[in-house]
Amino acid sequence: MTSGVAPDRRAGERSVRLCSESAALLDWLLREPIRYPDGRLAAWLDDQRPVFPYEESTGYLISLLAWLYRQTGEPRFCREAWRSATALARALGDRPGCGRDGRIYLFDTAVCLRALGSVLALPPETGDVAERAALSALATRLARTVLSLFRRRRAVLDDEAPAGSPRWSEAFTFHLLKALPFSLPWLSELRELLDWRALADEWIGAHYRDGLFVLPGPSDRVYLHAHCYAAEGLLGLADSGYRPAEILPPAIGDRLAGLQMPSGALPRWHPENGEREAAGDATAQAVRLWQCLDAAAYAGPIARGLAYLRASIAPAGGVYYSSHLRHPNSWATIFARQALQWGDGPGEKQQLI
Repeated sequence: MTSGVAPDRRAGERSVRLCSESAALLDWLLREPIRYPDGRLAAWLDDQRPVFPYEESTGYLISLLAWLYRQTGEPRFCREAWRSATALARALGDRPGCGRDGRIYLFDTAVCLRALGSVLALPPETGDVAERAALSALATRLARTVLSLFRRRRAVLDDEAPAGSPRWSEAFTFHLLKALPFSLPWLSELRELLDWRALADEWIGAHYRDGLFVLPGPSDRVYLHAHCYAAEGLLGLADSGYRPAEILPPAIGDRLAGLQMPSGALPRWHPENGEREAAGDATAQAVRLWQCLDAAAYAGPIARGLAYLRASIAPAGGVYYSSHLRHPNSWATIFARQALQWGDGPGEKQQLI
């Protein structure tokens, strides 16, 4: 009898612990200093690096809060989602998109477009009529920017920039797979067509090798954070009938499990070239991918990854960016918050933030 009861009790205790930790991470995300008084989110907290309001992280926070409201019905989640969304709109003004350092990025704009859509999908009575109209107009503007950049094959709205870039985030390449499921509903709303399957085929053909997406250029290295973005994009496209989105993710999940470090973390880079740097964001992303793919099959990697994330929470809150750069990081924390909530799984691939 004892052996039959103990596992359930341990599972219950673990569930309570995970819920407590995920609640603490959300509390950190919703208060200063990581969150500005107007509702926007900083990229990180670091005495050695500039701290600034980061539109991509703000978009992730909005999507997280809208998701939590749909799950729980708690008014505070809805209220905070609207607060951050209206702050984002005010900060953008008449700019055509989102980004950082004065530059407009396709990826960041798609993240914020998805966020605005998640708020606008909340019940009509949850938002002020004028605010709802303003957010709808902003979303349409962002959607047109996303469409233009996809068609022009640019990751950044910068006519002076070369088409190729040494930085992965500025390259028109595979990480933008994540931007596709965020953008396609809006492009349909605009009655605009985008041959996204051709783009996805191109990125997969050029960069997918044996379960991993390899960065453009001669290095043949894999940046796990960007690789996981591509994998998340494929999961988001899984219900579209796009065949690679059905057949590639299991191989990606297996390859990520093979790269997991003894600590439970995923490395920032593969091959590591002696760096041995554990990545908070990529670890949380990998855990969520496993939760969405097959939580039972990946139970071991999930448990080890969650243990690493719990150990990576800073004393004052927030998940550290990496083992080498130990500052509390907003997007890593948001990804970890969702992973901790899903716990043993399963995850919901269409709800990946």
